[in-house]
Amino acid sequence: IIFILGFIVFYFFGRLNKFSLTKIIAYFLFFFGNAVAIGNFIRLGRVNELFAWLNFLVFAFILLWYKDKRIDKNFFWSSLFFAIILISHQATAVLSAVLLFGLFLIKKGKEKFYVVLTGLISLLLSSFWLIPYILGFFNTEAVNVVLTGPLSFSLSEIAMRLVPLLLFVTFYFYYKSNNESKKEFIFFLPTLIVALLLFLGITFYVPILKFVYPDSHIYFFIFLIIYMFFKIDFNVFNNLYKKIIFIGLILLPLISVAFNVVVTPNFIEYTDLEKDTLEVLERVQGRYIILADGFYSTSYSRAYYSYGAIFLNKSTSSGWYQQYTTQEYFAKLKMLNTYLKNNDPRLLENLQFLNTNEIIGYDESCDRLKEFNFEERFKKGRVCLFSYE
Repeated sequence: IIFILGFIVFYFFGRLNKFSLTKIIAYFLFFFGNAVAIGNFIRLGRVNELFAWLNFLVFAFILLWYKDKRIDKNFFWSSLFFAIILISHQATAVLSAVLLFGLFLIKKGKEKFYVVLTGLISLLLSSFWLIPYILGFFNTEAVNVVLTGPLSFSLSEIAMRLVPLLLFVTFYFYYKSNNESKKEFIFFLPTLIVALLLFLGITFYVPILKFVYPDSHIYFFIFLIIYMFFKIDFNVFNNLYKKIIFIGLILLPLISVAFNVVVTPNFIEYTDLEKDTLEVLERVQGRYIILADGFYSTSYSRAYYSYGAIFLNKSTSSGWYQQYTTQEYFAKLKMLNTYLKNNDPRLLENLQFLNTNEIIGYDESCDRLKEFNFEERFKKGRVCLFSYE
């Protein structure tokens, strides 16, 4: 449904910007069909972020439309979409604010006030959720989360160098074809600064920006790259530039598809280990945790936490996003495996703090759980279920 709505947004605003149907379809596919988007939205299923980007499309197109026009009452619809973005995905909201700040810089007089008012209305509309979130944020584990650093070579880190570079090149042609407009330069200047910071790996050390994942930057830049590209008047450039651009249009999709084929893994078939774990999970009656010697030494525990909650109505003391727990809670959660491995009696103390009375273990972890005098309730293959009163 989100993809369908996304195409409708691209179609409506594409027609408004006098894009051909071919350009509209290309815009949609480049944005939702690139390698990073496929990996995150289709394979990993990040629906809340996808929903935020759907609202971003409307918000951004409104801002881009009023970049060249006087602000009227219809502009204030953007505050509704910005408010939805603030609630649904905060990284997307930060980048949306960058674009809004660009509009603020180029407007004068009352129009400047209207841009600020739009931001304030958005904050007011989302305040019922946003204020408690901000007040509690600095007591959560989110402040200790370190995003991938600038020296890694995964798909995201390659893209965080390539996409900003592509943005700089595209903006150069866009700027030239717009007669080196000062207004265009100022509007996109905040975005270009953020792109430069990402390219240099500095965003990981900048307040607020350090909480925005590289993938979110990439979607943001790709959206603007395609917009600027379709707005370029290529007649002002010689044939050499046109050939380079034509070749680039062929190579970039091929590179993106190649990354999906080579880097993005296929879905993995269940083995006996997964089947046994699911059978053990069905026997859980209380609040449970999965413990093993290593974080990824067995089947992926976080997947079972999701499966158990969705399909079996099972409650766990762990989960997917440690960012939303308190620092004290996560510190105790993180030490469970260490205490188990070292036969440390503090294991029981932490389990009680986490209100957890059932433990799923694997292999040697099962033997260690016996040493704590926990009751073995069920065992299948390499997987065991223990409980305590």
